[in-house]
Amino acid sequence: MKSKLPLTPHFKKLMMKAVEGHNSKMVVLVEYTTVVMEHHYFRIFFYIILFSVTSINCWSQNFTNYYNDRNEAIHNYYEGKLEKADSLLTVAFKKVKPLGKDVYFAAVVSAKMKNIQKTRDLLKFSCVLNGISLKWLKEDSAIFSNVFTNFEFNRLLDTIVITTNLNYYLYENSKFNTMNYNFFDSLLFMDQKYRSDFKDSTNITEEQKLKLMKVNDDIVQKKLMDYVEEYGWPDYSELLTTILIHFSEENYLKYKTILLREVKIGHLDPFWYARMCDRLEKILYNNDCTYGIWTKSKCGKDIIRTNRLQIGLSLYYEGPFRTFKLVKK
Repeated sequence: MKSKLPLTPHFKKLMMKAVEGHNSKMVVLVEYTTVVMEHHYFRIFFYIILFSVTSINCWSQNFTNYYNDRNEAIHNYYEGKLEKADSLLTVAFKKVKPLGKDVYFAAVVSAKMKNIQKTRDLLKFSCVLNGISLKWLKEDSAIFSNVFTNFEFNRLLDTIVITTNLNYYLYENSKFNTMNYNFFDSLLFMDQKYRSDFKDSTNITEEQKLKLMKVNDDIVQKKLMDYVEEYGWPDYSELLTTILIHFSEENYLKYKTILLREVKIGHLDPFWYARMCDRLEKILYNNDCTYGIWTKSKCGKDIIRTNRLQIGLSLYYEGPFRTFKLVKK
């Protein structure tokens, strides 16, 4: 659980104003906000003033090139080419509004290059984009000690705590998201209903179970995709992507273009789309040559490489991109 901080009436009013904006598809963030926490004052600098949260129409950019630049930056980082990694991230961030975890990665690169002001700015920006955690900062304290004094670093930690609390108040604690999370939880439960040990009836046969599963899957898949078509792929547990690999042939053909759109506008990590396609292409059409996640033994590397680049999937590591810490083999 994230701890809540005591807030001044003025700050509460500002947050309520932000929540109202959130419900109307836009959040307006105040440039400077002073907050009280245990009789100490901290200033949070917000780098963005408009933040889209519910409408996919607010996104017109294609994230494919952004992902590819980000992936190359990670590869160069592990090759020790910090300047190249920094340059690639700078280019990527000009193409679309970056993801918070990518901005945090850029801050790590800047810290290793001992660029104090840029590191500070990137960390604050990442915080506002909800892409940073205290755990990461503490794990990387040795990196940031090269650019910050102990006092500056502790102030930064305090800022992260307050901004995290603000993000919690605006999103996780909102009525809209609470209702959505309950909805997604119910979909996950339904998706697994006939896949786990089925104990609702001792008389059910395997054939009947498969028929029930097929009907149930169709309901779950359509409910999820109705939501996606209206609101976009949700920022929710990665478990939700399990539903994708259970798609029927009809739903796969019907919805894969919509899901590819969600990848290109930055809502759905390319890995989850590729995993779905890889599995279903093999099961339905005996096609081994898509993205090389489930099957790739019969495919040339050039085919896999081309397909991956077309959706922004990394050429260097397997799995969804969470943070740069988890991609090195």
